[in-house]
Amino acid sequence: MSKDRKTVSIDTLLNYANGYLASDYAGGDSDEAIMRRTGVIDLLEASLNSVGRYRGYSYLDEKAITMSKPGIRWLEKGHTFEKTDNTRRCYA
Repeated sequence: MSKDRKTVSIDTLLNYANGYLASDYAGGDSDEAIMRRTGVIDLLEASLNSVGRYRGYSYLDEKAITMSKPGIRWLEKGHTFEKTDNTRRCYA
């Protein structure tokens, strides 16, 4: 077993996670898909917090997520979280 230390850039991790959370496909509302995104969110938030880089997130709307539930729905007079998926987000 190699004793070389391997590291990954926090920006690489952030970009990968944001892409994963934004992937839009049929079946993206399944329990399994939501659980996988939840795992990515947990790993990303722990990593960002450990290096002091947590800057929050915004929900992906119905313009970004069209084949499954978005993270937020915009209305004429505001927004709603009705029929949304809170794992659909993008971290800053």
